[in-house]
Amino acid sequence: MTFKDRFDHSIEMQQAHALEYYKDFFDVERVIEVDILGESNRDMKVLDFSGIDKLIITKNKITIHIAQRFRRDYNKNGEWRTPDFSLRFKSYSDTITEYEKVKKAHYGLASMPTVYGFGRMPYGRKVAIENGFDEFYLINLEALASAHFDGPLSAEGPKPNGDGSKGLYFDLDDLRQHGCIIHEWPERKSNLQTPQPTKQEREKITSWSVTNES
Repeated sequence: MTFKDRFDHSIEMQQAHALEYYKDFFDVERVIEVDILGESNRDMKVLDFSGIDKLIITKNKITIHIAQRFRRDYNKNGEWRTPDFSLRFKSYSDTITEYEKVKKAHYGLASMPTVYGFGRMPYGRKVAIENGFDEFYLINLEALASAHFDGPLSAEGPKPNGDGSKGLYFDLDDLRQHGCIIHEWPERKSNLQTPQPTKQEREKITSWSVTNES
């Protein structure tokens, strides 16, 4: 699958399924599709390069910056993929990686979205579109960065991805223990599950560069 194929599939999944999770959790008034508009709009392209895929405008006029990634449960060889969350540590080109962006944002040298929408989906484009995500998570990148750079949260890797890039992989239970998962579907009943935030608390989940619409 080419980069364009992956991008097109990602857009299909977000429009068919992911947007419903955001609307379910946040009091959404409007969604700005940064990753789509970035292909033709210069301002959106700048936001897209900083790691922002979506701008969610709430009914209280709060703008929430969201990054997102969708991963198949199985690879092309039919092998089960461990349910973990990864950040790109080394790219196959010279572009800045997600990990570098998160590290810079943590130390106040850049801005990054706080909320990361992460979905696990079935293998096969048609099957995924028809059935949706098996699991979907809202991950607090700011909490992850604090736990990783200032605390005990560790990751596996860097491990090669087969395309010249490398990733760091965070165990989802570790993210739960350190309060990095804001919400997840299907909802879990576990001692590791972070208590789900109230509607008022959800309004506070914005971004390292918070925006209020005037």
